[in-house]
Amino acid sequence: MAAGGRHFPRLGPPRPAPPGPAQPGSGAVPPPPRWFLLPREPAAAPGSGKSLLRLGSAGRLPRPQPPPAAAVEPGGPAAPMAAEPQPKALTRKPLLLNKVEGSQEVVNMAAIVPKEDGVISVSEDRTVRVWLKRDSGQYWPSIYHAMPSPCSCMSFNPETRRLSIGLDNGTISEFILSEDYNKMTLVKSYQAHQSRVMMILFVLEMEWVLSTGQDKHFTWHCSESGQRLGGYRTSAGACGLQFDVETRHVFVGDHSGQVTILKLEQESCSLVTTFKGHTGGVTALCWDPIQRVLFSGSSDHSIIMWDIGGRKGTAIELQGHNDKVQSLSYAHHTRQLISCGADGGIVVWNMDVERQETPEWLDSDSCQKCDQPFFWNFKQMWDSKKIGLRQVCMHSLVC
Repeated sequence: MAAGGRHFPRLGPPRPAPPGPAQPGSGAVPPPPRWFLLPREPAAAPGSGKSLLRLGSAGRLPRPQPPPAAAVEPGGPAAPMAAEPQPKALTRKPLLLNKVEGSQEVVNMAAIVPKEDGVISVSEDRTVRVWLKRDSGQYWPSIYHAMPSPCSCMSFNPETRRLSIGLDNGTISEFILSEDYNKMTLVKSYQAHQSRVMMILFVLEMEWVLSTGQDKHFTWHCSESGQRLGGYRTSAGACGLQFDVETRHVFVGDHSGQVTILKLEQESCSLVTTFKGHTGGVTALCWDPIQRVLFSGSSDHSIIMWDIGGRKGTAIELQGHNDKVQSLSYAHHTRQLISCGADGGIVVWNMDVERQETPEWLDSDSCQKCDQPFFWNFKQMWDSKKIGLRQVCMHSLVC
């Protein structure tokens, strides 16, 4: 029995009809269907807070019926037509051209050899392999070189055919590939970090080799002499590294979730600013020198576009992955950002589309629109005498 003495019927199989003149099959009129009162939050009818639902004979809720068509009088206005279904957006899938298989361990990085139809890969199995496409259409290794330690990253410059490889022991080794890509010659090796090298960039205009490591250091060396030119200690191990040749600014993304911007000189560097927008570590960076936009991918599954050239501090968040973002690349001729995630998905973003800036998160115990306390704000609920009322702020749910 509910409050107020109102009886609610029990859901389940129907009870047998009571004996009397209303027995089924006796020719009597069957009893009228029952009606059941269900409280609904928020109220469907103004002031009532309840809605009527009709129960079937087996205690099940009936299926909703479509509304009746509006009657049209002769000569009157035509009834409004139903909205036509909108066509779904076409999703274009990339076409798989080929697979390069043969590594026994994780391939940490790979690069395409332009104009040669080849691929360079470095792996945890300590091997450096140059794959060239044969007449059969398959890729076969033309170079198979074993390193003294697992290969963590690399940087390849097609103009000079210089290949810089970062190792797990903190060493950077530089090679020159032959014109036919059948031979690699060691030029120099130097100890750049105390632990695993996370990222390498070779800057041809400056003859610099930039690198980050798990030892929380960013360093840059002269590629001609191998001499260390300078370094900077980051707040955590850094996985993202990008460089702007025009202004000599370097962008370093670390595991703490922030992006550090440094101004490099020949033998010194200075801190410009830091960007903080990710809730997880920064796993990838991509710099567009034309639009002067920086893209950062993170383990929080998001990508943030930082408008550096606009000088307004604009940041736009992109959501499309279900796991951490592992790699970013930008196609200048089509203005498309390509992202790859640990969920196995590849997402192509059209950067010509106008997007809204990501709002800043604020810490508050009450809704800033209706000033209603959130359920964890016990003190304000006690002061406003709202203890025991199941209230949900609809603004916070929408936001």
